[in-house]
Amino acid sequence: MMKSKEQSLITGLENSIEEHLRKIFKQFEEYLETTEAQIHLSRWELEIKEVQELMDKLSIMDRKSPEFTELVLYGLLPYSDTKFAKRVSMAPVFMNIKTFFKNYTYSDEEWSLIANRIFDLANGFRNDPNHLPNLIAEFTKDKYSRRLQCGSITPILFCINNSFPLVNNRTIKAYRGINTVLGEKDSLSHELVEYNKNIEKLKKLVDHLGHDILKNHAKLDMFCFWYDSKILSNERVGKDEDSDEGETGLETEEAVKSKEVEFRNFIEKIEFEKGFDSKPHSLGDPQRVRISYIISQSSKTKWVVPHFQRYFDWTKADVKELWESIFNDYYIGSFLLWETDKNPALGVQPIKGVENKLEDLKPEYIILDGQQRITSLYYTINSPKFNLRGSKEPLYFYINFYTYFNMNTEDGVIEVHTAMLTMKESFKRMLFPICELQKHTEWLNEFQDFLLEQTDDVKKVMKIIKVMYIKLSHIWEGFEIPYISLPESMELFQVTDIFENINTKGKPLSVFDLLIARLYKYDIELRKMWDATLKNYPNILRYSKTISKMPIYILQSISLLYEKNSSCKRKDILDIYSKIYEESDRDFQEDWDDASEYLETAIKKLEILRDDGFGVKNEKEVPFSPMIPVLTALLKEIASTKNKADCYEKLKKWYWSSIFTNAYSSAADSQMTADFRDIKKWFSDDSVLPRTITQIKREIPNMYLREIQSPSNAKYRGIMSLIALEGAKDFDTSQAFEIAKSNDKHHIFPKSFNFEYGSSKHINSVLNMTWLSDSTNRKIISGMRPSKYIEEFKMEKYGGDEKRLLEVLKTHFIGRKAYDLMLKDDYEAFTSEREKTLIEKIMKLTGIQGEDIDKTLITPLNPYTNKMIFINMLKKCEDYVYWLDKYFSQNGLEMLAQAIEEGKIKNIKIIMSIEKVNESFRSLFKDFKKEILNKDIKCELKVVTDPKVKSEIHDRFIISRYKSFNIPSPDIIARSQLSEISQSENREILLFEFNRIWEKSKDLIIDWNEIRNAIKM
Repeated sequence: MMKSKEQSLITGLENSIEEHLRKIFKQFEEYLETTEAQIHLSRWELEIKEVQELMDKLSIMDRKSPEFTELVLYGLLPYSDTKFAKRVSMAPVFMNIKTFFKNYTYSDEEWSLIANRIFDLANGFRNDPNHLPNLIAEFTKDKYSRRLQCGSITPILFCINNSFPLVNNRTIKAYRGINTVLGEKDSLSHELVEYNKNIEKLKKLVDHLGHDILKNHAKLDMFCFWYDSKILSNERVGKDEDSDEGETGLETEEAVKSKEVEFRNFIEKIEFEKGFDSKPHSLGDPQRVRISYIISQSSKTKWVVPHFQRYFDWTKADVKELWESIFNDYYIGSFLLWETDKNPALGVQPIKGVENKLEDLKPEYIILDGQQRITSLYYTINSPKFNLRGSKEPLYFYINFYTYFNMNTEDGVIEVHTAMLTMKESFKRMLFPICELQKHTEWLNEFQDFLLEQTDDVKKVMKIIKVMYIKLSHIWEGFEIPYISLPESMELFQVTDIFENINTKGKPLSVFDLLIARLYKYDIELRKMWDATLKNYPNILRYSKTISKMPIYILQSISLLYEKNSSCKRKDILDIYSKIYEESDRDFQEDWDDASEYLETAIKKLEILRDDGFGVKNEKEVPFSPMIPVLTALLKEIASTKNKADCYEKLKKWYWSSIFTNAYSSAADSQMTADFRDIKKWFSDDSVLPRTITQIKREIPNMYLREIQSPSNAKYRGIMSLIALEGAKDFDTSQAFEIAKSNDKHHIFPKSFNFEYGSSKHINSVLNMTWLSDSTNRKIISGMRPSKYIEEFKMEKYGGDEKRLLEVLKTHFIGRKAYDLMLKDDYEAFTSEREKTLIEKIMKLTGIQGEDIDKTLITPLNPYTNKMIFINMLKKCEDYVYWLDKYFSQNGLEMLAQAIEEGKIKNIKIIMSIEKVNESFRSLFKDFKKEILNKDIKCELKVVTDPKVKSEIHDRFIISRYKSFNIPSPDIIARSQLSEISQSENREILLFEFNRIWEKSKDLIIDWNEIRNAIKM
């Protein structure tokens, strides 16, 4: 009987739950019929399209460019409708990501890294969703993924492949709410590493609920949105996670605006009821330290910094902000210290400004986190004679008590002066010098006497002094800073890992920073070795000021040469001693010195402006800096070979192939290893062709340079290097670039909106750039068309001798035909002609013969490259594109949309047969036709309805003004099936046949009824 009652209760409860869920889903089904719901779904359809188009755009951008970084951070990530958003999402997370993450103080280089990580995850998922777990593991491997969790990333994944659900706050709340109804306590995770588990949980819940409509993930998202906002509305919490932030300009040393105080008026008006003598609070943490103790321990070198710590690099603004926080009794963060004995396991040094010799150090604690703050405290209190970063002279910091007493502290109370004020000057302005903090009582006694000379109101003077005394005493002896102390027994590798994770600047320690500490126990003082390299090799010194990884490049070149796998990965460089030196007779110092010498040689070779060099103007114009260690190691290899001339020729081919295939645009460490091993084998065996050489042969037929506009792009820099190597004689002076390296990058067709080409979106293309003197550039930018300034140069500088002028222009890859086009002011044709000349030069340098490039292979292993090859082939078309493909499809329209440029193409004609024609395709083509007409491009499509005519067509062709191609179907390209693109020598015959078939075909728009009848037949 009891069992029966219990069973009845359980059954009743289950029925009650089912009834409750039935009512919920009935309400949701009613909601689906509303306009709001329809708009919701249609917006998702639009966002899916936007994200996929954005991924296509990002795929062809320079991934090192600021534009790429901005588009990922403010376009690909899901944004609210703010002024920063480049795309507004249905599942917004951010208002401004850089404000959201401002506490991490990421550098521009780190933001670029984060953007590339996000894109790699999205693009890898796009190529193969099955690899998502591995992609997420790679993405979340370090701190740069922090706060980029399911809510930030899954909206992108959903838009790329909507069979993967979106997981954000509303999904999590709705899931928890439904499980609560079901009597379960399960929940979803915000963490991206748990996304695959979230997918399984959502699938299980949807299956349990039995509503197939939720298997559509756009509708599942809408259900979660509806359930959270309509059913769980009382649980909703509005919270702004972001706010606008202003921009700060470069720091300048401005005149300090404080003035002498009118003391009679000031003392008369001051009101102590406002609470100046309120007692400051103390921290409750028992492990804490005061400023007086910090200064004492640092001065006695009991507190020291490890050699792997970066140099002190705070600016005036940083130090000022620290003291503002201290004055206001704000929390300034904690310190991390490591207990040590007198002989620590790594190299240490005093904080900057402390004069003790290294042998006199008495270390008790090593400062792991807090060096910048502690050194700033020491700098302001003890005034050592060195300059802060960004300042030209030592600075002195003051507390403006006049500002404080007047409660006008909006701009702060800390003032900075470039010279020490006399005591009387500081009294007159009520400025307390922080360097007197240790003797603040004496200073206040003197100031009290000064005030009593200004007024008879002794009582108020005593109150002023009391408030100042309480404040200054608290700063010196009362302000507490918490710290954590790691035990002496902790291993070095544990300490460096901890340091990297908590580093307040948010910057990971470089390999070089860590190796300074790691190699110390082997009596290798890496920092001193690096300093010696900088002293001995002026080019390395110069490059190191622009390229921060130069010391790492020495280590990587050593690893390429002597590590058994030639690995350049971070882990293997960190273990360089154990992997190369621990069990061998090699000497690290000797290898370092040898690598430094060859690095200097590599830089010289980069900058040689003759055939045996690479035409790099200076350290700011290196196409790919990660190629430097490979070049260094290969030069060392060549030194010991017999066939040096042959090896140098191969080195040249590798260098230019790497640049013009963008070989080092990602996974540079792996590319270094692959290239070094490949080229080393090639040096001794001609039959072993390196992968980079094979790749350039594949890409050169469809290389497209017009869109390269960013001066930081590797191909851009490569082209400018080629121009420098060619001589780049100045139009005005005829001086070669080699003896006129002050010449700079300038436009050939002026960037002026007075002319139609000035508004071209490709006016900044590298095809319109060259090295010119300022005098030449002034003539160009003064508003002259090329036809005018070229004629003036010819008459004024070359005495009317066109041949002499042409010899100069030739050194800029401007041949006779391009010169004639300059005289016609034909920008589009000029850049096309110059592109042909440059590509011929690239082919020559990489050893590619004409017969090598007749055909381009499409392979299953290169889906992205295949698509780009096809698009670049379309971009090579000029004036018109005539496309003959019986099975033309939507993929063809999409590739045209990406490839065709306004101004370069005027007419598109497409012929297809009836197999793939339907109402939907016709509608799509009408939209395409309308959109492309906005670019002044006329587009027509005709359909072959006659079976006899159709039987005459076998291959697919694209025909343009100068070229024609035999092509695979765009569908084949999209599926990456094995095929090839080849350039046809029969353009005239193909054009005749195209026009003949065109006349026999029906217009998709005008003749639709006839086409539809033919389809029915």
